Amino acid sequence: MCIIVVKQTPTITEQQWKQLHNCFDNNHEGVGMMWRNRKGKVVVSKGYMEWQEFEDAVVKLHLEKVNPVVFHFRFATHGSISPGNCHPFPISRKIRDLQALELKSDAAVVHNGILNVTIPQGSKLSDTQVFVRDVLSQTPDDILEHPAYQLLLATTGSKFVFLMSRALYKVGEFFEDAGWLFSNNGYKRVYTYDVASCVLCQATTGVVWYEKWHCCVCKDCAQQFDLVTSPVAPTKHQPYYSVTDDEREEWLQTL
Repeated sequence: MCIIVVKQTPTITEQQWKQLHNCFDNNHEGVGMMWRNRKGKVVVSKGYMEWQEFEDAVVKLHLEKVNPVVFHFRFATHGSISPGNCHPFPISRKIRDLQALELKSDAAVVHNGILNVTIPQGSKLSDTQVFVRDVLSQTPDDILEHPAYQLLLATTGSKFVFLMSRALYKVGEFFEDAGWLFSNNGYKRVYTYDVASCVLCQATTGVVWYEKWHCCVCKDCAQQFDLVTSPVAPTKHQPYYSVTDDEREEWLQTL
């Protein structure tokens, strides 16, 4: 369910390239990145749907030497899988800006998690885009930067990174590894598990384990539902993975 990476070093080591590749393999539905240019503007570049085009862009843009750079690897739960729905998003109400593949802005954001927002039926927008359009874009920058507002955002259970002309702000717990920050453990290895079908639609692809609901749900059906009364609700004693408990617990940290 996505991963945010904050590059805080002036180089990218071979090991860090491998970690970025793991992030892509685990969250391969689009990559984006943001950084500041010399004028203090936040530059957004996104829509990389293949690993090689992403790697080539990092090298071409000389981002190996830039610090900080914020990367986002998408695993879609809401909205269409498309270059325009990749993160980051500028803090803007305009759909044209939110889906632009290249732009400069005073502030932009990436998100890891699922937001409880209302998405109109038939809309191809993601939950993050709707949240940026309807909430964040209506919030003045000085409020966005206030610690109390960041604490309020943390109550969503999601993780955010805001990059602004003056500073970088993160919301939620991040893991530090060799000077980089990661929103979950999905950078450590590539996870390929033998999973069962979605309990709602019986899909067998794009299925992940949701510990909160103790079941497997596909990305198309990822929504809150009451397992207590659901007749198809599995239990913790009916694991869907042919892996050890330790491996499953480690994988759960990536959700």
